[in-house]
Amino acid sequence: MRVVCELFGVAEELRQPLCSTLGVVFDTVVSAEEMAAAQVRAFAMLGELVAGKRVVRQGDDLTSALIAVQDNGDALTEDELLGALYLMIAAGQETTSAVITNAIGALCARPEQLEHVRADRADWSDVMSETLHTHSPTVSAVLLNSRGRASYRRLRPQSTSPRSCARQLSTRTGAPGWPCVPIRSWRTRPADGSPSWDCCH
Repeated sequence: MRVVCELFGVAEELRQPLCSTLGVVFDTVVSAEEMAAAQVRAFAMLGELVAGKRVVRQGDDLTSALIAVQDNGDALTEDELLGALYLMIAAGQETTSAVITNAIGALCARPEQLEHVRADRADWSDVMSETLHTHSPTVSAVLLNSRGRASYRRLRPQSTSPRSCARQLSTRTGAPGWPCVPIRSWRTRPADGSPSWDCCH
C-alpha cells in the first residue's frame, strides 16, 4: 500500500486510514451496509486528496497527472476522476499484495521451485507470471442479483470456468444472477487445470 500511495501522492497521515477503509471494502465477511459505508469513506478521502493536490498544483504523482488531464478540458468529470483513483488505488493495492502473498506461498510449498530462483534459473518476473497463471490474486466474482444489486461471493478456486462460477453464484445467493466480469484469470497450467506450478515453465 505504501508503494501505491507513493505513486498517487497520498499524504502520510491519510495512508493508514485509507488502507484500513479499503480493507473493509475487500473484506468478504462484512455486511453490504458496512461495505457501502467504507466505500463512501474511501471516496471522501480521495476527495480530500484531490482537493489538496489542486491547491499545490506542483505534484509529479499520478493523482496530479489525472487532475491535469481534467483541468485541460479533456472528457474527465469529477466523478470519473474519483472513480479512476478509487479503482487504481484500491485494485492496485489489493491485487498486488495478494499476488505477492500467493507467490511466496507457492515457493514455500515447492522447495524445488525456490531453488530454481536461488540458482538464477528463474527470476521474480517468472515467479509472478506463473503465479498469475495458477494462483490468481482475485477469486471473487461480481454479479447482479434479481434486484439489480451488486453481490460479492467467494468462489472455490478450483472451479474456475465461467459456467461453474455462474452456477456457484446462483446457488450461493438463491437468486439468478450473472457475473459482471470474469475477475479471476481462467488460464491455468496444465490445460486440465490440475494443480501445478513451475516458474521455469
